[in-house]
Amino acid sequence: MTRDLLCLHLRASILWLLAGVAMGAFYGAPAGFEALKGVGHDFEIVFASVHSHIVLLGGLTNTLMALVYGLLGSRLYSPRLARLQFWTLNIGVLGMMAALAAGGVAGSRAYVAGRDSGELFGPGNVYLPYAALLGVLRLGFPFALLVGLSVLAFAANLWCSLGLSPRWAGLANRLLGTAPGLGRLLGLGQVPEAGPREPHWGFLRAGALWLVAGVSLGGILGSPPVFLWLREGGFDFGSLFVSLHMHMTVLGWLGNGTFGVIYLTLDRPGGRGFPWARRHLLLYNLGLLGGLGVAAAAAWRGRGLYTSGASLETLYLPLQATVEVLRLAVPFAATVGIALLLYLLGVRRALAGWQAPRAVRLLVGFSSVWLAVGLLLEFLLNLDPFFFWQKRAGHEFELMLEAVKDHMVMVGGLWGLLAAALYAHLPGWTGARPGESRWAGLHLWGVTLGLAGFFAIYALAAYAGGQIFQTGANPYGPTREYIPYVEALGVLRLGVPLLILMVFGLLGSMVNLWRSTSRAPGP
Repeated sequence: MTRDLLCLHLRASILWLLAGVAMGAFYGAPAGFEALKGVGHDFEIVFASVHSHIVLLGGLTNTLMALVYGLLGSRLYSPRLARLQFWTLNIGVLGMMAALAAGGVAGSRAYVAGRDSGELFGPGNVYLPYAALLGVLRLGFPFALLVGLSVLAFAANLWCSLGLSPRWAGLANRLLGTAPGLGRLLGLGQVPEAGPREPHWGFLRAGALWLVAGVSLGGILGSPPVFLWLREGGFDFGSLFVSLHMHMTVLGWLGNGTFGVIYLTLDRPGGRGFPWARRHLLLYNLGLLGGLGVAAAAAWRGRGLYTSGASLETLYLPLQATVEVLRLAVPFAATVGIALLLYLLGVRRALAGWQAPRAVRLLVGFSSVWLAVGLLLEFLLNLDPFFFWQKRAGHEFELMLEAVKDHMVMVGGLWGLLAAALYAHLPGWTGARPGESRWAGLHLWGVTLGLAGFFAIYALAAYAGGQIFQTGANPYGPTREYIPYVEALGVLRLGVPLLILMVFGLLGSMVNLWRSTSRAPGP
């Protein structure tokens, strides 16, 4: 049963990732870049959100869940609940993304029509593009509820599989005794008591909690009243609240889960290969929790000053207040940095004696570096000089720099590490040997070289457009072309061959893994 679950999640993740890669390639190409800039800044973010949720909730989350179920094996508490969780997750994500995409189309059309006619506001000073977006977006809330129930089921199943403390296990068993019919329907038995705590599984326990928190916050932020509340508080401060949701999901759930999977993949019996794993677990989660708490306080303070009308002509007083609070996050960021250093030292030590194909060993090493570099860039972009440069460069170019950092973490780091873990475990789970395939080499070098080259050019394009925007001169040319975009596109076209190379590398990994699932034995 766990092998069936593994293959279900893995095939679903590949389909989601194919959709995400297609959208990302379109957005990164010059034609897609121009198309997105024409629909209005708010709706550009909506379409980017569809792309990111497809990759994170559809692709990477299914991949990590496949690995969790494979590693649990016969320890899985309720295979029936896990199968139900698979279907609720993927049906929910599909419905959510369909509603969000349709809402984005409706809102962007209303924006373009209102911009051309000069009528963007309706009776009661209602912003018509938002009204069109929210009118469709409401249809996605039943699917969002399905996703929420799915991640709760996953977290509960994982924690029960690993065992609970005697007190909590006793409480859970008494609750199950009050509803025996539900227990039989979902295949729920006696909840076991926890054995010796292994720090590697501790990452997965923590990641499941972050997943529930991140999905819950995402549902709250996407509700119409909170959505409008965020927009009324200014883009800069609304985006800080949204980044809390993203960090909970990416760094909390996927980060913790990926660290746990890699430790379980590389470690020798007895856990002697990673003597600092427990410290890594503690430092990483304390730093992440403290940093997100400070970011929430900074967003709240900046929004308060913005809505009070303080220095609205420049916006710099609210932003300065935000940065003053964000400085308090430096010790927490340093804590996360120390945790990453412990991880890199441990991986370097473990790779020296790991018997795996060369492409797989290199993939773990390169992906670990990508993850560390992406998180370092995240830290730098929130320091005073870089933070204010982004704000002066305009929201469009700020988002481009954010995309560079996000893809380093998600494509270069997390996907590479999760794929490497699958390459290592699939020979024992399905009989396939994807790590020895040429597809693994294409994945390694296509993504490594393509990602490095394309996003270096993408960052240069953002810098070129942002520098022109900052001059304050008339940004429109003689034929009404927007000069910052023209400058950015001129640089971006140089990266098209590297974008193609990166896409081929990602497609190579997906073909490799899909072929591996077709060789899975029966239950």
